[in-house]
Amino acid sequence: MSAKRKPPPKPAKRPATPADWHGASKTYDISQGDRIKLLVSFNPKKRGSEAAAQFSKYMDGMTVAAYLKAGGSREALAHDRARGYVTLHDAAVYARLRAAGASPVARSVTLKMRKTADAHQEATTAA
Repeated sequence: MSAKRKPPPKPAKRPATPADWHGASKTYDISQGDRIKLLVSFNPKKRGSEAAAQFSKYMDGMTVAAYLKAGGSREALAHDRARGYVTLHDAAVYARLRAAGASPVARSVTLKMRKTADAHQEATTAA
């Protein structure tokens, strides 16, 4: 008579990573109810520009409809998605990633982007 086998242990839950946010991002069939996820912790646009004002309208977790109602444009949203500043997710995926404790921005990437933006700002101001 053989002993009952125990089922294999379940893998430990890991927090969601920035790659999870990118991997779950919608690339087509975008609806007004989709959620916007900010992937940068600062405004990457030139200070004082119209683009910076447009970017400041984003709020993490807001819907596409709310962004457009706040004065955002579809063109700016498409541009910022292409640059990797934001991603779009349907509500269920967004909630799942948020519940997993996802940290959407890798600190080293954020610091590198901040230094690049500051250096660009100084160069354009000095010229």
